[in-house]
Amino acid sequence: MAIQYHLMQDGFYRGSIDGIWGPATESAVYQYANAHNEVGNLVSKAASRQVFADILNSHPATNTNGG
Repeated sequence: MAIQYHLMQDGFYRGSIDGIWGPATESAVYQYANAHNEVGNLVSKAASRQVFADILNSHPATNTNGG
C-alpha cells in the first residue's frame, strides 16, 4: 500500500489504495520510472528494488500508518 500511496502523492497513481498489484499500480511504477530515467532498472528484480526504494523515499516524512 505504501508504494501506491507514494505514487499517488507524486501524481502517478490514481486508483484506490488497496495493496493489490494490478494494472494501475504497474502502470504507475512504469510512469514513475520513465519520469526518473529508471525504466531500464525494471528489467531485473535487483534493479527494480532500487526503483521501489526511490518511490518510497520520494516523501520520507510521510507516515502511511496513521501516526
